[in-house]
Amino acid sequence: MVMNGIRLGTFHMLEDSGVMRTKNAVDPVKYVCGGALAGALGTYAASPLYMVKVHVQTQSQTIGVGHQHQHAGLVSALRGVHARHGLRGLWRGSLSSLPRVMIGSAAQLTTFSASLEYIERAQVLPAGSLLASLAASMLCGGAVVILMTPFDVIATRLYNQGVDASGRGLQYRGYGDCVLKILRSEGPRGFYKGVTANWLRVGPHSVLNMCFWTHLKTLYRRYERAPTADGV
Repeated sequence: MVMNGIRLGTFHMLEDSGVMRTKNAVDPVKYVCGGALAGALGTYAASPLYMVKVHVQTQSQTIGVGHQHQHAGLVSALRGVHARHGLRGLWRGSLSSLPRVMIGSAAQLTTFSASLEYIERAQVLPAGSLLASLAASMLCGGAVVILMTPFDVIATRLYNQGVDASGRGLQYRGYGDCVLKILRSEGPRGFYKGVTANWLRVGPHSVLNMCFWTHLKTLYRRYERAPTADGV
């Protein structure tokens, strides 16, 4: 809600302003930059919530999955991290998630917008139809998974590692150190661990996300153009 609310809201404002279009057509470079900017703003704002999500999902009473963070729940986790490490602790690992979401957001929004425009101009499917949005969103889902999975692996490992009393990571010193250790110990294929599961998660997510977003924008624009009670 927080990440995509800010991400899609920012991109919607940029798109409506017309700054990302050239000669009334999608400009891929501008759309990539706009998608990356929107993704960066959204993921940075939601970073504390993402960190807590990773901590709680890997928490287990019987089988240890990675480092074990003992949280009683969302509010307890946020308070505990803040009490031990301050505001900086809540945004620990946030820089590692920026490349992940910037790449994913740029790939998703640019591929979707360009594909939808091509489908409608070529009259492959009716303009403004659910089928056109569905086809474009399926294409963008594949692009997101291919480009984002390596950054997803790195971000997850940095978020989930334990920290010492000063808030420093116990396994990785930073983003570059994490990349090198994965490359040395697991090879290039290590960056695509879980790619199938990621595709099964991101594929339906992209389809629903983009279809709902497109048609909610359409409804919003109709509401904006609708005459008021006094006829204005």
